[in-house]
Amino acid sequence: MSKKIAGPFFFILLLSLFAGLFLLNRWIQSKIGNIIENPIQEIPVQPVPPEAAGKAAPKKRLTGEVLKKTRMAPDRTFELSIFYQDGEEIARHRVDRKGALYDQTGIIPDGKVKFVNETNETYGAEIYKDGKRYGPMKVFYKDGVLMQESYYQFGRLVTSKEYFHNGTLRMEVDYSDAREYDDGRDVGTGKVYSQDGRLKYEWKLTNTDPVGYQKSYNRQGALTGEVYFDGSGNIIPPNPQPAHP
Repeated sequence: MSKKIAGPFFFILLLSLFAGLFLLNRWIQSKIGNIIENPIQEIPVQPVPPEAAGKAAPKKRLTGEVLKKTRMAPDRTFELSIFYQDGEEIARHRVDRKGALYDQTGIIPDGKVKFVNETNETYGAEIYKDGKRYGPMKVFYKDGVLMQESYYQFGRLVTSKEYFHNGTLRMEVDYSDAREYDDGRDVGTGKVYSQDGRLKYEWKLTNTDPVGYQKSYNRQGALTGEVYFDGSGNIIPPNPQPAHP
């Protein structure tokens, strides 16, 4: 290429370069102006829920009254009791035919618990402490007549009285000094009455008394049967009748 041609070529190239830089500068300035006039809106940041942060959400504290609903199993081998507070289930357990409690889940709050027995349509109130009955309990027939009044300590029945619907005493028991056996026999002291108030049956088997007994009576009040027990719970044979000459 000759020097005469190269000179104008480089001049045109430099002129084009300066023109491009000028146009680029104008474009950048226009974009900066748009950003100033229309700033970027700040996107609100939502708080991270405790679950997403690896923490369990705080559980709602229940403060309402506690209601226990009880019903008998279809095969009548146990009673199922479910405890509710503010409409939510908080605990449940089963009670076998001997009164032993098992399969308990959840926590029963200390204090008064109202209950409804859906099988025999009775209701009442009792006190719980450390998950066990503690203190007085009253049961009412569905029409409000008193059916039973009892007292518990640490889940153990201490005393109880049951009434017929007419208000007559049906049964009274006291287990405060009762011996302990696994064969289901009547222990402590107790009496069973007929609806007219007549004594039908009574027993006494306590730690304090070395000799216990069970006695039954007929409608006329006459003794029809009696059994005595020694301190170990063994039956004491009756005295032999004297032989006739």
